[in-house]
Amino acid sequence: MANHVLLELWRFQGGRCAYCGRTMVDPRAGAGDRNTPLRATIDHLRPLALGGRDDGYNRVAACLECNVLKGPLHITEFIRLRWNTMLLNEAKARIRLTLDDRARMAAKERSGHAGR
Repeated sequence: MANHVLLELWRFQGGRCAYCGRTMVDPRAGAGDRNTPLRATIDHLRPLALGGRDDGYNRVAACLECNVLKGPLHITEFIRLRWNTMLLNEAKARIRLTLDDRARMAAKERSGHAGR
């Protein structure tokens, strides 16, 4: 697909991925960063493989990471999957923080008891 289409989508979206909202690498940056997860790519909301059209109503700029994760999924399936994954990761992070806090408290208690 023509680079000017990607550049137009990238500009229209303020340089942000349509799915995750992260700032993507400027498409004019060259081929040096082809494998960076934040490289701007064109994605089809409804994949061509599922009968989606290759037109402006079906195209968005997406970071490489989201585009690869989405694969041939329809946009609604991908958003549901991505949302659940994000919620799961957030829950894991909260649990990890809680466990870290408990470990610090236990260490503090042990050091307090050791001095008695």
